[in-house]
Amino acid sequence: MKSTLIIIFLFFFSIGIKVSGQDKAPSDNIEKTGCSAHDTIVQLFVEKSAKFQEGDLSKFRSYVMSNIRFPLEAHINGYSGKSHIKFVVDWDGQVKDVTVYKSSGYKVLDVEAVRVIKRSPLWTSAKNNNVCVPQQFVLPVTFISLGVINRVPGGM
Repeated sequence: MKSTLIIIFLFFFSIGIKVSGQDKAPSDNIEKTGCSAHDTIVQLFVEKSAKFQEGDLSKFRSYVMSNIRFPLEAHINGYSGKSHIKFVVDWDGQVKDVTVYKSSGYKVLDVEAVRVIKRSPLWTSAKNNNVCVPQQFVLPVTFISLGVINRVPGGM
């Protein structure tokens, strides 16, 4: 009888350890993000929008424009245009799912805009009722060419 009680006690004790051990890791991750929980459904409209380096989308636009390298091919051929880039700031602040929403008409310009946005530092995630949620954005990136470069064969 005593051994049966000990076995039952150990059984319930071991279940309690496993349950508390499994709950600890996700809650530690959630605490680091400042959220009470997180969701994976992408939101267009949120209670508290995602922030880039404690600023708004205009601060991110400045980051993008300062990191764009106007492609040589575009410069030589006089390409100009506006690429609309769609991306998601995930519940943990990472930028993901970066795609061309509306092309500039020149693949080389679209690829450069996507490259810069993909390399974004972490954001502060969006929240609904203190629950971190992924938020979708569309950012227009404008490329203005200064003209066509005339290349002289055999010249510099």
